[in-house]
Amino acid sequence: MKVELAIVSSLNGFITKGSAGEMSWISDQDQALFKKMRLGSDVVIFGGNTYRASKAKLKPTKYLRLVITRKPQSFKDEAVPGRLEFTNLAPKDLLKELGARGYKKVLLVGGTVSNLFLKAALVDEIHWTIEPYYFGSGHVLSDGLDFSNNLELISHRLLNQQGTIYLRYKVKK
Repeated sequence: MKVELAIVSSLNGFITKGSAGEMSWISDQDQALFKKMRLGSDVVIFGGNTYRASKAKLKPTKYLRLVITRKPQSFKDEAVPGRLEFTNLAPKDLLKELGARGYKKVLLVGGTVSNLFLKAALVDEIHWTIEPYYFGSGHVLSDGLDFSNNLELISHRLLNQQGTIYLRYKVKK
């Protein structure tokens, strides 16, 4: 199972702007790149906060959206088997289950879920877009967590004239 992580951040490392998680600062070029990554994945995994923040914009998909939450039963009325599912499985157990179901490529989105998989050393690649913004507050990817990963740069490119940069890393294990 290949596990990739998609991150977009400000230059100073915030993945959201302000405490409300505002994301309108993300460029069209990053959105297009992210869409391509989503469509190339069998499963997109994110946490409950990311799900609640994007729920109104979600459209039906051919890939599985999987939400990791402490209380999956509270979303039972929203679940659509094979399209939108909710779980509280640990990352390693979740990947094992997904592999048994025939899934081969997973895309992680959002801070909490990303941290769970990074801490468990289950991420193979990181796709990181840095937008040319500098915020005074917001959420950072690994705030307060004690783990480290050694990365190897695979590729990089400028996405637009405003200075949006895309970086792709392999996670060394």
